Amino acid sequence: MFGRPAGYSNTSDFTFTDALSSALGDLDVPVLYDVDLGHIPPQMTFVNGALGQVSYESGRGELHMTYV
Repeated sequence: MFGRPAGYSNTSDFTFTDALSSALGDLDVPVLYDVDLGHIPPQMTFVNGALGQVSYESGRGELHMTYV
């Protein structure tokens, strides 16, 4: 999961999704981006040390945290 990077803007020939694809494309893992987390509001709070389960379907996602 990736939020919206502060201070970032696409260039004419390189976008945020290009960067994600370049860095993660070979891993064959699901990637969620433009998620409400990070330094740009609105943002979710993540509890340090909690275990999380993410679900995503039809443009909508949920995060369930379990506190250990």
